[in-house]
Amino acid sequence: MLHLCLHASYTHSFAFGLRNFCDIAAAIDRLGPVLDWSTIATRACDHGGRRGVYLALRLALELAGASVPLDILERLHPADLPGTILETARIQVLGEKKFAASVPEPLAQLCKSRRVRDKFRIFWRRVFLPRTIIALLHSVPEDSLRIYTCYPRRFCDCYATTEAR
Repeated sequence: MLHLCLHASYTHSFAFGLRNFCDIAAAIDRLGPVLDWSTIATRACDHGGRRGVYLALRLALELAGASVPLDILERLHPADLPGTILETARIQVLGEKKFAASVPEPLAQLCKSRRVRDKFRIFWRRVFLPRTIIALLHSVPEDSLRIYTCYPRRFCDCYATTEAR
């Protein structure tokens, strides 16, 4: 569930239409009784994915009728979430993909940087995300050696995202 939510929010920036939210709704329908919502919420909050998971689940509820428990949405709702972000995400899913077509911030920073050291630092931070985030994105235990196999995949994902734009 975390992977589906993080994929919709952080990987695709809500620009993949309704498909991601239908996938979330179908997964909840199929796995409903065995989903440990408390653990999902705790992991999302503890590992920095709270905002993306909240938005993905909220949109899955609104747009695809997903059976997301309201108490979990309340628990995940970030206190510092701007009031306009839900509407922006909704427009991104249903409307024009103008936000997705814009240059991603890390790429803009990379192009704007003049020093090679700064460019390298931006690239490094974009590819080599913290282990906790990589573990969530790829469903790999954070303390497993398998996590190191995720970094080449991450590099390819970043390259593919850049190529798609």
